Amino acid sequence: YASKISAFFNNGVEDQTKAKIFQFFNILFFFTHLLDLFFEAYADDFVNLGYSLVTAYVAILIFETLSYLNRLKFGNKKVSNNDKVSYEDNYNTRINNIIIFVLLFILSVISVLKIWHMESSLQQTGFIGIILAFLAFTSNYWLPNIISGLTLMNSNHIAKGDIIKFDDNVYSVFDIGFFYTHLLDIRHNSRVLVENAILSKKEITNMSKKAGLQGY
Repeated sequence: YASKISAFFNNGVEDQTKAKIFQFFNILFFFTHLLDLFFEAYADDFVNLGYSLVTAYVAILIFETLSYLNRLKFGNKKVSNNDKVSYEDNYNTRINNIIIFVLLFILSVISVLKIWHMESSLQQTGFIGIILAFLAFTSNYWLPNIISGLTLMNSNHIAKGDIIKFDDNVYSVFDIGFFYTHLLDIRHNSRVLVENAILSKKEITNMSKKAGLQGY
């Protein structure tokens, strides 16, 4: 059902990345049950691991559900040629999604601490410190891409479906994600992923938007 779930939250189109995430959790659940059967001495640890996986799985489902409702409420409404209505992300929905993600992440961390009975301040500080250290070491990658993606959407310079040109090539904007912008290479009939931080530094010509100057 992973493909159906991802398609439901993505305007009826299967998102292979999200489908693989759900499938990955299903496989982890299966192996956790197997390990619990063969290694009874560590049964408590495997039970805690199972509850932790359930916490992460439920958090992802809640995030996808709230993101979907957020897109319906604040997203851009588009009607295709066959009168099919879809809702796409914009600057406001991205900001809301970030807030939702942070809140769910904090709640998930608190739940995992409770599941593993990390009651002492030293244990909690150590666990949270590891997470913060990981985020700090990887911030050079994810933070510039998120900021650049939000900047691109807020400037309204490019949007999903626009035909743009840079580096002497023409692309159709398929989607603007948190980290990557998905482009369709029209000339070579292929899909291209460009980091938002890199794309924001390009000199982009949007062929779908007119200058809007009277007399020209």
